[in-house]
Amino acid sequence: MRRAALLVLALALALTGCGQPKEPAKQAETLGSISTEGRIVADNVVSGRTTEPFVRVHSAALAEQARSLEQAAATPRLRSLAERISGQLEDLSDHADDKGLANRVAARLERASRTAEELAR
Repeated sequence: MRRAALLVLALALALTGCGQPKEPAKQAETLGSISTEGRIVADNVVSGRTTEPFVRVHSAALAEQARSLEQAAATPRLRSLAERISGQLEDLSDHADDKGLANRVAARLERASRTAEELAR
């Protein structure tokens, strides 16, 4: 399991180094994908279908992707959204075994995903 978590982290870090989209709609779509993936991880914590090390590593990698987009954001709204998403993912990573927190994070990331969808239009 540890090897799988390290592989996920390496893949995520490689993807963050590939550059970020410049167009606001593409940035919003990327943030929507990050928040949706984070919500799935959080939901899996709540249901007990994942391990703490996986949640810790994967959430941290997703938070790094969101922080990278925050720095490259084309608009203040995208920057703010990226900041909120990265913060939620960092909380999930720091408290990977807390089902109550994971439930709150899942709800917040769901809202962030909807916001990203609106911004992508």
